[in-house]
Amino acid sequence: MDSNASIITLGVRDLEKALSFYRDGLGVSVSSRKGDLVVMDFGDFQFGLYANAKPANGPLTKITLSHNVSDNPAVRALLQAAAKAGARIVTQPHVAIWGGYSGSFADPDGHLWEVACPTNLETAE
Repeated sequence: MDSNASIITLGVRDLEKALSFYRDGLGVSVSSRKGDLVVMDFGDFQFGLYANAKPANGPLTKITLSHNVSDNPAVRALLQAAAKAGARIVTQPHVAIWGGYSGSFADPDGHLWEVACPTNLETAE
């Protein structure tokens, strides 16, 4: 098995609402749409949204998706953009226990995203 992830797909309750959140609110570009599946370009891999996804065997697994940015202001800016687009801020930006700087939001379907700068670049937070 290749160790590189090429796509992550999230099941969503309302495809149009999720698409608007990611495309219009966060600026992620759509690469294709086929029926209930939207594929978006997301850095080095693709990101999918699938309408009415139902798990094949049991409940959906809860995961946290992480997005690294270049500095602390970028963490704050992305969290603000997410909130403006309709996300719920879960944790405000803060110095993380692992030494970086991060905050998190939940998208309209409750998928958790951490936004992080690997190193805390500010001394007074």
